[in-house]
Amino acid sequence: MADYKKYEPKKEIQNLKIDPDTVSKVEPDMVKIVSLVDAVVKVTGTVTNRVYIFSGAGAVVEVDVYDADDILNKKRGRACCGGNSGKPLFRLDKEI
Repeated sequence: MADYKKYEPKKEIQNLKIDPDTVSKVEPDMVKIVSLVDAVVKVTGTVTNRVYIFSGAGAVVEVDVYDADDILNKKRGRACCGGNSGKPLFRLDKEI
């Protein structure tokens, strides 16, 4: 049987102390989405589990980029045989 040496680090590892006041807080990337439905719509993000409430047609809500794709793909109406029919409920806001 081989004789193994015990591993010993060459330098002692120091415990790092992080001051929460000095750490910059990064907000997640957000996109603006517009409701196309003339009703109050409550949507839960499938990735972040955040709740977004649109107050009617034209309402603009900031949505986490991780949730945006799923929200933008929501449609009203049924699609036959996996087709792409149905009216979109939301669109991406295009600021001018």
